[in-house]
Order: sequence, then structure tokens, then C-alpha cells
Amino acid sequence: GGAKVATATLGDVADAEVVLPAVGTLKMAGVRDSSIALASTGTIVGGAVERAAFTVGGSPRRVACASLADSTVQLAEAAGSLAVTGAVTGSRIQVGSRITTVRVGTFIDSALLVGVAEGVDLPATGDEISPASRLGTFTVTSRVPDAFAGSQLVAGAIGTAHLGLLAATPDAGSAVVART
Repeated sequence: GGAKVATATLGDVADAEVVLPAVGTLKMAGVRDSSIALASTGTIVGGAVERAAFTVGGSPRRVACASLADSTVQLAEAAGSLAVTGAVTGSRIQVGSRITTVRVGTFIDSALLVGVAEGVDLPATGDEISPASRLGTFTVTSRVPDAFAGSQLVAGAIGTAHLGLLAATPDAGSAVVART
């Protein structure tokens, strides 16, 4: 393997393709209309992320950003925590095997898929979800109605899901699915 970069700091990343080796900490002011691929990382911290694609090898301890819109995040193996202080909208987050903690402001028209094979949009059967995959805790922090709407959480097992204030009539597009 190659040498590991301790910290990589990027300003605003726009209309770019960034490929980095193993990085201890990646800091970004914001990301827009870009793709970022990391061989592995311990921590990713950033501002607003819009129309971006992240691919991360290894198992990051922490991924945090201000917001996530119309983006994809692919974590190849496992992750410690994912924190989005604001809104997650129109985004897909895919984790290979397990994630301990996910904390978001809102989760709208988005999907968190843990242990679902790459290329599977939403599993049609439990056989498309790894039985060993696990989502520990998922928390929506916003107290506005429908802070979790039109979205899916999928994993082999889900510990706790705090979905905030749900509508009196549930959104037909929302689902929380655990294989076991």
C-alpha cells in the first residue's frame, strides 16, 4: 500500500473529479457537481454537498456535513457515524455492512441502504439484504412534521429509528425495512 496523507483540506469543490489515496481526515468547505473517490479515510467533514458522488473504501469512523442534496454516498465497508446537521434530500447512502449511528436534520426522498448489493435500487426480497448488515441508531433531529418523508431505511437489522414527527396519514413512499 501507499503512504497515508494525514489531513487533506479542500476549499469549495465544484465541477471536479477528485481521486485521493488513503487520507486520515478530509476537510471540505463544500462540494457541488463533483465526484470524490477515496481509497480510505478516518474522517470526512464538510459543508453543503450538492449533486455529488462520494465513493469511500475502508471503514470511516465519522462522516459529517451541513447538508446532502441530490447526491450519492457509497461507503464500501462499515462506518462509525454519519451526521448531517441540516437536510438530506434526494440522496442515496449505501453502506457495505454496518453503520453505528446516523443523525440527520431531515430525511426527504432519500434512501439509506445497509448491506444491500450495489446496483439494487430497493430490495424486492429479504434475500437482497445481507443478514449480517446492521444500522445501529437512526435519528431525525428536526421537530417539523414530515421531517422523514418519501424515504427508505433498509438493513439486515435496525436497532433504533427515531423518525421525528410523522404525518397523521403516513407517506406511501416511506419504509423502514429490516430483514430480521
